[in-house]
Amino acid sequence: MSALASATMPRVLLTSFEPFGGHGLNSSLEVGRALAERPPCRAELIWQVLPVVAWDCVERAWEQVERLSPDVVVALGQAAGASAVRLEGLAINVNHFTIPDNAGNLLLHQPIVHDGPCAYRSTLPLQRIEAGLRAGHVPVEQSYHAGTYVCNHLFYGLLHRAARQARAHRTGFIHLPLLPGQVGSGETVPSCKLSVLVEGVRRALEACVEA
Repeated sequence: MSALASATMPRVLLTSFEPFGGHGLNSSLEVGRALAERPPCRAELIWQVLPVVAWDCVERAWEQVERLSPDVVVALGQAAGASAVRLEGLAINVNHFTIPDNAGNLLLHQPIVHDGPCAYRSTLPLQRIEAGLRAGHVPVEQSYHAGTYVCNHLFYGLLHRAARQARAHRTGFIHLPLLPGQVGSGETVPSCKLSVLVEGVRRALEACVEA
């Protein structure tokens, strides 16, 4: 990419999580890797892999925000049980983990930020993203909020810091189903092909930069 192109194209920070919860893979990691290798043509894409660790994931992602000043920040996560790409509408101020994070933290009934608001709304153009995915025949749904585990912790942390610093970039979170290789023989957990998830996230990023 030329210096002129990178200066005029929207800059997107895309984050994925490392494997967790006994899985050897993480669908968000595999999708992020595929997009980093072949990014959307209308954006300068920077990809970062984050630890599934409370606070640490926010710190590492925010370091990139401060260093790069992106126009769009899209965080990806994995949601076992999801049958479609989930566009998360809210980040809520709650840590309530059903399993420990990858550092052993088991946070229960705690706020993420003690003096923070109850919730933040995604600042991505969710209706436009959903329309783009449906046009590409990618299964998609809008979700009320991102849960209470590390995915929501990251989502809330990024939105809180953006609000406190009056940052103009858009921020959102997308949950992805498991990949077929993550589902054992005889299990009835839904999954989705990597190529479909990559196409879905690509379309989501394109909708963000077009908006």
